[in-house]
Amino acid sequence: TRDLAAQSCRVVGTRAVADGAKRWNETFLWTPERGLVRGRPKALLPQQERGWEETWFHRGAHGAVAEHDGELCFSELVCTELMVSTAARLLGQSGVQVIAAPRATGAHARWEVAARMTAIAAGAFVATANRRGGTLTGGSWIVGPDGDILARTDESAPIISLEIDLALVARARLTYP
Repeated sequence: TRDLAAQSCRVVGTRAVADGAKRWNETFLWTPERGLVRGRPKALLPQQERGWEETWFHRGAHGAVAEHDGELCFSELVCTELMVSTAARLLGQSGVQVIAAPRATGAHARWEVAARMTAIAAGAFVATANRRGGTLTGGSWIVGPDGDILARTDESAPIISLEIDLALVARARLTYP
């Protein structure tokens, strides 16, 4: 028999990486079969109180790309990259079904709006997980390809999990964009 949970186990996120004289906020994919697979450095680096990313890291090239892992086509938009609607549209056109969006943000409504608009513009699922603690109080969500919030963290449910139907991506793309 096939162990679906083991086959679909993927961990995506970002990590600080020192590469010679460069410091990156770099995406990654980890699977039990392949281990750690390095991704790309974050391109949009805010420079603001408690978030001096432009000071801490070097800027990566613009342009998230579609990644393939078995039958899944996914990509990552890191935190502020959710705010760039052209990125989401291009990822949707390249066949991405799921966009992971790790964040370290406060609770401003812009983050939920950005995640929902990213899902709509790409016609893809968006799973955005926020780091918590201190001023990082924003929630985490799983958004469907039509922009609906399908699952959300809160104090009673700090971890969420959802089985998704990738056929919904194809259906959403028939209606918009």
